[in-house]
Amino acid sequence: MINLDDRAKAVRLSYPLTMRLAKLIERGAYTATAQEIIHRAEQQNISVDDAYLQMNAELDQQEANYKATTQQALEAYDIHISNHADELAQLHKQLSEARSIATTVSNQIKNAKNARDGIYWELRRADLSNEQIKAVIEMKAPFDFDKAEQEVYQAKRITMPQLQARIDDIYSEAKAVQLNVIVGI
Repeated sequence: MINLDDRAKAVRLSYPLTMRLAKLIERGAYTATAQEIIHRAEQQNISVDDAYLQMNAELDQQEANYKATTQQALEAYDIHISNHADELAQLHKQLSEARSIATTVSNQIKNAKNARDGIYWELRRADLSNEQIKAVIEMKAPFDFDKAEQEVYQAKRITMPQLQARIDDIYSEAKAVQLNVIVGI
């Protein structure tokens, strides 16, 4: 059985073939479409013009069906997104919070390093030894760089990608539902 991806691919691939066929028809080539017009005229004992009008009416119907199907597909997409609206809102909120944490903690790391460096150079100018400088810096409110960097890593490399992946999955599922309606699986 042909799957959804193959049907969608077949639709995409039919376009260049149809365009090539249209060019052949423009040049006067006798094609399957011309054969169908003649076949209908002979089978139904009608004129070639009437057979053409029949086929044209069928195309009009196909266009109307496609328009309706496209509308149904858009509605199916919207319904899927609507069904996941609360989850999407929560995921976007969590993603925003994770970004905020990563930015805030990154800024804290930067500020702590700048403060530490400022104290170091201030004490250096006061002619303190390295041991004395180290002791003074350690007495200041300690900043746990390892913990802060781990927090940034957790947010940027684990939490944010997981949240974004789930958001992407929901939209991919909605797109699959939409394609399912269009290609009729």
